[in-house]
Amino acid sequence: MKILLAHPGGPFWRDKPDEGWGIPKGKLERGEKPIEAAFRETQEELGQMPRGELTFDLGTIRQRKKKVVYCWAWQGGIDKPVSSNMIEVEWPPKSGKMVTAPEIESAEWFTVDEARSRIIRRQFIFIERLLGLLAEGSENE
Repeated sequence: MKILLAHPGGPFWRDKPDEGWGIPKGKLERGEKPIEAAFRETQEELGQMPRGELTFDLGTIRQRKKKVVYCWAWQGGIDKPVSSNMIEVEWPPKSGKMVTAPEIESAEWFTVDEARSRIIRRQFIFIERLLGLLAEGSENE
């Protein structure tokens, strides 16, 4: 089994290839359901939707600044390369200067152990929840 993680783009992350890996995510738009946002954000940040079927609801976590992150897992794949949307960020911070960068620099497939060592700490639980659901499913067969 492999887990897809995305590495953020922009100047802050440019020299930190081993940090910041996580699930593609973003903000809910007004009136949007979390699952609708997940599909939209995946399309925006990866330039495509995963092949396969939506298989598991992995629940939510609360990240810093009280941001709630919803997560779903697909059984399937994506085509390479990914093609992220572009965003504007202030760089250097508090400079008033804006630069344009891809929101996601890259997305890679990792083994479970690799994903556990790469994913940002607060999202680690999503991997554990996925493994728990897969274990439950194999016990019921």
